[in-house]
Amino acid sequence: KQSILVVGSINADTFIELTSDRLPLLGETLQAKNDTGFVLPGGKGANQAITSARLNVETRFIGMFGNDDHAKFLWNFMEKNGVDLSCSVRLSDKPSGQAFILLQPNGENSIIIVGGANQSWPADLTNDMKSAIKSSGIVLLQREIPSRINVKVAQYAKTNAIPVILDCGGGSDSKMETELLECISFLSPNEGELSQLTGLSTNSEEEVVKASMKLISFGPKSVLTTLGSRGALLVGHHAQICCGENFIHQKAISIPNDRIVDTTGAGDCFTGAFAAEFVAGKDVRKAMRFASAAASIAIQSKGCTSSFPTRDQVESLISI
Repeated sequence: KQSILVVGSINADTFIELTSDRLPLLGETLQAKNDTGFVLPGGKGANQAITSARLNVETRFIGMFGNDDHAKFLWNFMEKNGVDLSCSVRLSDKPSGQAFILLQPNGENSIIIVGGANQSWPADLTNDMKSAIKSSGIVLLQREIPSRINVKVAQYAKTNAIPVILDCGGGSDSKMETELLECISFLSPNEGELSQLTGLSTNSEEEVVKASMKLISFGPKSVLTTLGSRGALLVGHHAQICCGENFIHQKAISIPNDRIVDTTGAGDCFTGAFAAEFVAGKDVRKAMRFASAAASIAIQSKGCTSSFPTRDQVESLISI
C-alpha cells in the first residue's frame, strides 16, 4: 500500500510581511508592506497532505472544514492539488481554522493560530475514517486537532499494523499521552520542541541524540528531529534497521541566505516528503535526503502550500 492518509488541521493563513527585522513591542505599532495581508491555505495537516500529493503520491486528507467562506476556498484548493477529500468531515458549526503569520525580511516568522473548526471533531472515528486508515500505507498526525482524535487514530492504525508519524508541532505546551506515544512509529519534533518536551538541551548532535532517546523511552520507535540549518537527525529503531546505527544525521541542503524568503511550513514540507518516500519503500536515509531537498526548495518562495515543490523539482536538486 503506497498511499498516505493525513488526519489533521486545515487553516486559512493570513500572511503579513513586516518591514522591520523584529516583532512589535508591547503597545507599539509597526508598518507592514502595503501589498501583504493575502490569504493562503495552511494548517499542518493540509500542508503535509498537499506536499505528498504534489510529489505524486496518492494522498487522502481527513479534517474539519468550517461554516464560512474560507471553507469552500480551502476545499477547492486541496482538490486542485490532487488531495482526496472523500473521507473528510466538514460539518463543523464553527468558522474555519485560521493562522496569522508575521513574516520578517530575513525569512523568519511568528504565528498566531485560531483553532476554529479544527477543534470541533466528532466524538469517535466514523466507519469511513476507519476504512481510510486500514487501506493506507502510512498515517500522518499533528497536534493542531484534539488529542483524543490522535489517540483513537493512532491506536486503530497500530491495531492494523499501519505505521504512524506524529508531528509534535501545534501543541508543544501540552503533555503527550503515553497511550498515544506507544502507537507512534516516527515522533517528529523540531529542535525547540524536542528540548521543551524533554527538558534537555539540543544544541549539539550528541544532545539531540540524548534527548531523542529520552522520548523513545516513552514509547515511539524512532524520533525524527528537524534542526533547521543543521538538517535532520533520526534516532532509534528505523536507523538501526536501515544502517545498523543508533542515529542518522542528514545535513541541510545549503542555499544562500539571500534566497531564503519564507521558512513557514518548511517542517511540514519535510514531513510530507519523508512520508512520500518512506511509503514508496525507500530506506530512511534516502527519504531524509529527499525531504531535506523538498524543504530547501519550499523556503525560497512566499507562502506554505504555494511554495511546495513537485517531484521533478526535488529530484532535479538531488541530482546536482
